[in-house]
Amino acid sequence: MLILDAINASARLSWAWEVLSSPVALRVEVLAVGAGVLAASLWAAIWANRRAETNIQVAEADFSKTFPGPKPKLPAAIANRKAFFTGIANRIHRQALIALVISFVAGVIVPSSMLYAMTLNYSWFDAEGAHLLNAASHPINSLSLAQAGLFVLDQTLRGGVFDLLEVFALDIVVIDNNPANVRFSTGVFAYHLMVEAFVFSGIWLYVKTVRRLRQLESGVAEILHAAANAGGGAAPPIAAPPAAIAAPANN
Repeated sequence: MLILDAINASARLSWAWEVLSSPVALRVEVLAVGAGVLAASLWAAIWANRRAETNIQVAEADFSKTFPGPKPKLPAAIANRKAFFTGIANRIHRQALIALVISFVAGVIVPSSMLYAMTLNYSWFDAEGAHLLNAASHPINSLSLAQAGLFVLDQTLRGGVFDLLEVFALDIVVIDNNPANVRFSTGVFAYHLMVEAFVFSGIWLYVKTVRRLRQLESGVAEILHAAANAGGGAAPPIAAPPAAIAAPANN
């Protein structure tokens, strides 16, 4: 009885392995893993952009919470206050840069790597469907590593700078997606949307953070300058934070 059970279990395992290692199952598994990686990178890119927005709010709170406060005394207290705000600015700027890098890696590098792998190995997924066309609109059966890389770079620039390449008739490589291959072309279109979203939003949020930091630092500098020039070595009373610190920028 035990021998028969062992034989049946072995047969089931063998059958399961054959099913899971079949060409169709392997394709489904690879696509599922790719979808999971893409979803994770999308989430990371969105998180980075949200973090960049929060970073600006944290900067405003950290710069304003010490005003009004005790009058700084010359020279040590003012030097300490400058060092305090410099430390905050450096931290906020570092976090903004990290958010930009995460947004770029998750929103551009990871999807471009997946597009590269799919472009290079599409025939493994669909041997019958021509996914690329050359300059004469003839199907391309195989690509070199360099050609696949140039195709991805071309698509990245088309997505990242919108229609600049089309407007000026610029081409990095004379290879394009085959519109008749709906599945691959849909993937290229989705790639364009993702690149456009995260290249520009990531850069914009980083620039916005830097601009806001400069406004905040300018407000702090005004207060410390007034303290340094105050008679008797003490700062004049500060009734409220300067406008550059108290109110967020409109742009």
